[in-house]
Amino acid sequence: MSGDRITWQAESGATSYNLYRAELGGSSLLIQYGDCRAAGLATTSYVDSQLPEMGSARAYLVTAVVSGSERGWGHESDGTSRVLNQQCP
Repeated sequence: MSGDRITWQAESGATSYNLYRAELGGSSLLIQYGDCRAAGLATTSYVDSQLPEMGSARAYLVTAVVSGSERGWGHESDGTSRVLNQQCP
């Protein structure tokens, strides 16, 4: 396997999952989950073959699709809603 394996617990009633990726390492501590890395995943794991550059890191957000609606964006630690630059198709 070449890359990082991301796994998560199954959500009751989910028909698929969307995976977002955020790049970390800049001067801002605000994480924006704006890059749809994978849409419509039928399993609870994904291998991201593109490794981060040396000295940087990534954060991932998985959302569940239940009855045709995406849910699970959640909130930041300060209680504000997470920001998605663009939803997965």
